[in-house]
Amino acid sequence: MGETAKLPDGSMFEFWEDETVYDIVLHVNSTHPDADDRNAGTLKAPLKTIQAAAERAVPGTRVLIHGGEYREWVHPVCGGINASHMISYEAYGDGEVVIKASEKVENFRPSNGWRLYNNFGKKKEEAKIKVWEYCLEPNLFLGYNPFCAVNILHDRLFIEYDKTDMTTYLNRRGMVFCDGKPHFAMDLGKKTERTGWKLTDSVCTSGFGMMKIRRIIESK
Repeated sequence: MGETAKLPDGSMFEFWEDETVYDIVLHVNSTHPDADDRNAGTLKAPLKTIQAAAERAVPGTRVLIHGGEYREWVHPVCGGINASHMISYEAYGDGEVVIKASEKVENFRPSNGWRLYNNFGKKKEEAKIKVWEYCLEPNLFLGYNPFCAVNILHDRLFIEYDKTDMTTYLNRRGMVFCDGKPHFAMDLGKKTERTGWKLTDSVCTSGFGMMKIRRIIESK
């Protein structure tokens, strides 16, 4: 092995060349018609989510993930204990495996009661603008809610507030995408040169408490 395998304390790093033999194999296939997290995890009766496999996996388990898109946040319950008893997460090989921590939301509903202009005389123009909202499920943010956290939390002493645009610092960390395009929170209480309140594209904004997403679009 040479000197490259010697550790700082003088001992040799322990290599293993033998292929690990797994006692348990679990299949995860989100596209299988019979996939269910209550299944046994076999090829014909696979689990639907990787998290379900992570909760069952013990040292000596091999998790085979079939091709597909998995929108989940995986929290392994435990890891391996040695070279002979590891936990392996592998692509099965029947297609690309994509894991996303994002959530897909649909069925927006009309959001009423907004005053979009400071000038009360622009009621006709305001009537052209439609506002939609979606209420986020609280269980999506167990332990961490990116829509409640700004980009900078501490050590603001270095910022020269009178010379700095604080928008990027105080934007929420949560991101919203519509039709594959990222959107940014906008302050509905101010008229900005960037929008001029002439909304030519959809804009997303977080509601107070950061538990709602609103889309503002101008009617054609």
